[in-house]
Amino acid sequence: MARRGGQTILVGVPPMDVMVTVPAMIGLIVQEKTVKGCWYGSSDVRRDVPRLIDLYRKGDLKLDELISREIKLDAINDAFEAMKTGEVARSVVVY
Repeated sequence: MARRGGQTILVGVPPMDVMVTVPAMIGLIVQEKTVKGCWYGSSDVRRDVPRLIDLYRKGDLKLDELISREIKLDAINDAFEAMKTGEVARSVVVY
């Protein structure tokens, strides 16, 4: 669903034997589209992680609000059940 000249970025990790079929002439060449893969957000870990930590420490990157609950390791099964039922979005394991 990319526009003419647009890009489609494949995100996620499929099984190794999964193939992608794209109509080359009309789907890519004539429409001047690009299909790219993305690994770990195509980030540069050495550059980006320190930046993200700095933003978090300054209060500009809101991560705490994304945590629904903190749990102990022995409550991990309960946390998975709560996630399956939609009771929580994310739990952080504190050990």
